[in-house]
Amino acid sequence: MTMSFKLAAMVCFLSLLTLFFVTGNTAVSAGSLKVTAPNGGESWSTGKKYTIKWKKANGGKNVKIELLRSGKVYKTVSAKTKNDGTHRWKVPSSVKTSKNFKIRITSSTKADRTDSSDKKFTIKKVASTTSSADVKVTSPNGGESWQQGTTYKIEWDTGDVTSKVMIELRTGSGTSASTTLEIVAETKNDGSYSWKIPTTVATGSTYEIRVSPASGDKKDASDSNFSITETTSLKLSSSAFKSGGKIPAKYTCDGSEASPPLTISGVPSGAKELVLFLDDLDGTPTATNTTTDWNHWVVTNIGVKGGAKGTFKKYRIPTGAKEGLNDSGDPKYEPICPPGAKGDREKHNYQFTLYAIDKKIGNNSSTRAQVVTAIDGAILEKKTLKGYFGD
Repeated sequence: MTMSFKLAAMVCFLSLLTLFFVTGNTAVSAGSLKVTAPNGGESWSTGKKYTIKWKKANGGKNVKIELLRSGKVYKTVSAKTKNDGTHRWKVPSSVKTSKNFKIRITSSTKADRTDSSDKKFTIKKVASTTSSADVKVTSPNGGESWQQGTTYKIEWDTGDVTSKVMIELRTGSGTSASTTLEIVAETKNDGSYSWKIPTTVATGSTYEIRVSPASGDKKDASDSNFSITETTSLKLSSSAFKSGGKIPAKYTCDGSEASPPLTISGVPSGAKELVLFLDDLDGTPTATNTTTDWNHWVVTNIGVKGGAKGTFKKYRIPTGAKEGLNDSGDPKYEPICPPGAKGDREKHNYQFTLYAIDKKIGNNSSTRAQVVTAIDGAILEKKTLKGYFGD
């Protein structure tokens, strides 16, 4: 082997290493989450707001953002925030000066989809201009996700302010924020206020709370933005049995072999499709289905029209829905049928699992495992309905 050939081979090998490894031992491939700012060399200061940026490919709907120091988690920036590629963050005054910081972003649904800053950046501790005598918002203070129609406590440090305070919901951050709603014009400065979020408040991820004393200029707002999401509660029920109850024999192999009637409601507005599984939790695992015991039914492409309501009736699935392959290899409903003779069957537990997903997959002739892979990172809500049959 010539020297020039050896040199070329070494260059090729080093190029491959560069493609698949980044500083911080985080593997990254094309189309993955990728931190772009801060990405090394920046200098940030406590008390100031900065924009964390990343490429959002294949990260799912939400991500977790962490501040690392010397390779270890130093602070959680946001436990769960929308995977939209940017996040405004006010560096807390509690952060100590160091040149060894990195930002790490991880998918909320797939822990192996993660990336950190390529190189270290600096955070400098700057003396706070906020006096302990000032009010200071402590909750929500950035990264929270609150729901319409739900009651939460807005909390703040009272300082030495003796007057009453006004509480506002604002959109944006810093000097560019604008008041969206005056929550209360005047309330006692006792550090806490219970607020039921009106369903008329628009959903969004750029909200902050501001608390302002009636006298003086000691107002304060959330350090970072928080989210308000819609009130949804995916529901899956059956008129034939209650959750956890016994499934009537007529919906098993001892009866008509028809699936029990199911009713779906409360699907989130962002859902594009529903997916349903029926699994025998006491069955026998298979080579293609190791996550549950035995799959009886796979249904995809369930529509979400008509106010997100739908019904599975006897011998019939909703119009447009498609049946995948159960663990017997058949594209249909396999009747509930525990081992044993009619009237003397073993007790088995069954679970219907419904997913609301934010994309259309429309698969048919697909196994449960294949559908699980297809909906990974797209799940908005999940609901289960359990029942049993046998003695």
